[in-house]
Amino acid sequence: MVDLPSEVEGNVYWSPDMTKLAYFLPSQPAPGVYVLDLRIGVSTRVIATESLNQGGFVDAPQWSPDSTRLAMALQGGYDVDIYVVSADGLGFTDLTRHGAYDFWPRWSPDGQWIAFLSDRERCATWEPAVEGTCRSETSLSPNGGQLHIVRANSPYEVRRLSDEWSTSPPTWVSNLQIAFSTGDSLLGDSRVSLWLADISDGSTRELTRPVGADTELNLNPRWAPDGSAVIFHQITTTNAAGGAVSASNVVIMSPGGAELGRTDAFNFARYGFAAEWSPDAEQATIGGDAASVSTAL
Repeated sequence: MVDLPSEVEGNVYWSPDMTKLAYFLPSQPAPGVYVLDLRIGVSTRVIATESLNQGGFVDAPQWSPDSTRLAMALQGGYDVDIYVVSADGLGFTDLTRHGAYDFWPRWSPDGQWIAFLSDRERCATWEPAVEGTCRSETSLSPNGGQLHIVRANSPYEVRRLSDEWSTSPPTWVSNLQIAFSTGDSLLGDSRVSLWLADISDGSTRELTRPVGADTELNLNPRWAPDGSAVIFHQITTTNAAGGAVSASNVVIMSPGGAELGRTDAFNFARYGFAAEWSPDAEQATIGGDAASVSTAL
């Protein structure tokens, strides 16, 4: 049994090899991210921070696939950078070193790259009183960014993969492909699309093609463990003389854009859909206002 302070609440993050436990302790005198090594029963503070909200972006520390390091976006001064630190607290390193907002780091399956979003192409710096700064008395943090990757080991090369603006964390589909979304209906966008980026050649392509509706929202995508398919909630609205016609479907699609399955048998509130794949990627369990159902591909 592991005994943690009550202030930790649900901010607990298992390492992939299940030998370590990262957790966030917000209380004084030493708030921060800690790592408990279950083999020796010792906790070490690896990141000193009072909040998981860094520059307006809330995120958990992200374990590397080999369970040796954590990645996290941290605000320093006026910008946000991507940092990595060893599970023993050593090797604390700023990977991105930029005056922009870099956030939502995600490790590639092989641990060689970290994907993240950044507003650096729009805002070279947020430092006040500097030429070209985005900082002003009325400025707000960016609501998203463009997809970038950075090498997880020296030299820490940063590459931009997409010009598209995204407002949700990216997802690695394989060592070479990263999935991301564009559009945000909460901000008034009439279309939310799913995309794939390839780090080998830097190409991006839209996975969900327009269906001809006035509003098309492709929400809450969940990729299969082997990257063979994605399941998501598609909501469309078409304005007609007799009034708006809406449709709600659960869709399964391949990485190549082929539709593998579709059903309108279940109703979900917007952003209320959730799904989880079986380890063999043969079935997906979905949840909504009806009973959960396990659906085979």
